[in-house]
Amino acid sequence: MAFKQLKLWFDDPQPIFPILQNLKDDPSKYVQKSVANNLNDILKDNYSNAIQLIEVWTTQPTSARKWIIKHALRNQIKLKNKKAETLLESLK
Repeated sequence: MAFKQLKLWFDDPQPIFPILQNLKDDPSKYVQKSVANNLNDILKDNYSNAIQLIEVWTTQPTSARKWIIKHALRNQIKLKNKKAETLLESLK
């Protein structure tokens, strides 16, 4: 039963994005890791939605946001995803 409820988020993660948006510059490493892990999971099932959000976040990123983006893209980097590599390069 719980999986059916979660399936809604797999199909359309957009309702989660405002929450992530509010937390993207949180100074707590615990929160940053949670946001990054959430984005990492969304990238697996809704790549285009998640990558669009990350692209927006690369504009004038705080140090917290840079860490979140790097951590969120870690699996895409392992997969040699060129878009992810370009986004990380833009953070330097």
